[in-house]
Amino acid sequence: GSAYTPKVSIVRQMFRQALAYLNRATSHERHNAITIIALLEMAYLAGFRISEVSTLLPTQIDLYAKWNGHAFAHIVLDWAKSSRFTTAARIVPLAKPLARIWAYLLAETLEVGPIYFKSTTGKAIPFS
Repeated sequence: GSAYTPKVSIVRQMFRQALAYLNRATSHERHNAITIIALLEMAYLAGFRISEVSTLLPTQIDLYAKWNGHAFAHIVLDWAKSSRFTTAARIVPLAKPLARIWAYLLAETLEVGPIYFKSTTGKAIPFS
């Protein structure tokens, strides 16, 4: 089916609420707030499906690659939901704000991958 494109005002409101949550988050909640912001950014600014973001592995994200002498942070999706318009793989460049969020998430990566939530006790809860 067709992609849903929300109004810009709704997207702005979502980001404002997510950033407000981040600003008042305790140390245990901070990781969760950043994870939510990463999911929103990837969906609304980079065109990813939430299912694609939630299953990323650290090996698919390269924040330090160079291309023609310039920094080229990117994500490689070695699979894509097929349609008559897509191929079997995608390379998606990351803008600097997205790369910063991923640098944080990759530094926090546990055995469950970069997208997970933390319980109040600090235990990793995989996104599913």
